[in-house]
Amino acid sequence: MTVHGCTSALAVSIIIALSAFTGAQEPSKQEGSKPRPSRPAPKPSTEQLPKAEPERVEVPPEQTLALKMEDLGQQIEKLTAELRRLRRETEHSGTAMESMLYEERLSKLESKLDDLSAYKSQLDARELDLQRRMRNIQQEVILRAGNILRRDEAEAAIRADLQRALDDTRAQKETTNQRITDVQSQAEYLRKRIEVLRKKLEQLEAKTENPNE
Repeated sequence: MTVHGCTSALAVSIIIALSAFTGAQEPSKQEGSKPRPSRPAPKPSTEQLPKAEPERVEVPPEQTLALKMEDLGQQIEKLTAELRRLRRETEHSGTAMESMLYEERLSKLESKLDDLSAYKSQLDARELDLQRRMRNIQQEVILRAGNILRRDEAEAAIRADLQRALDDTRAQKETTNQRITDVQSQAEYLRKRIEVLRKKLEQLEAKTENPNE
């Protein structure tokens, strides 16, 4: 084979090899050229956007302090009114209780006074009876001594007995009169005190009905 023939054969071999290589590359290009699937469009967000906060108005410290002082003053006024009401109620309750105690004591004193007056009436009656018997001593001698011979001695003894009873009765009357005077004085003091407390209760009740006065 000549040099020209060898060259021709070599050229043909090269062409065939290139053709085979080109054919092998074409499927890869075709596979690579397939269209990619499109992504779905993003849905619009349903979440609400945060609202814009309103601009804060700055209050001057002096105005803030003034508002606090005003609120504190109102609270003090309410507390003062409540304390005033509580004081009136406490005073009213104490006065009413004191009046009840005095009325109870007065009732006992008046009952005691009635008993002393009744006892004094008995002593008065006894004194009158003794005085009557002493004025009629002879009849007393007859009733008590009978027909004894020494009537003078009997009369003296009876007179002395009646006198002792009369002196004792008068002494009891004096003591009873003093006790009556003391009880009457105590009762009079309680009556005046009760009257003062009643007027005070009326004034407190009037203030309760008109708390602004």
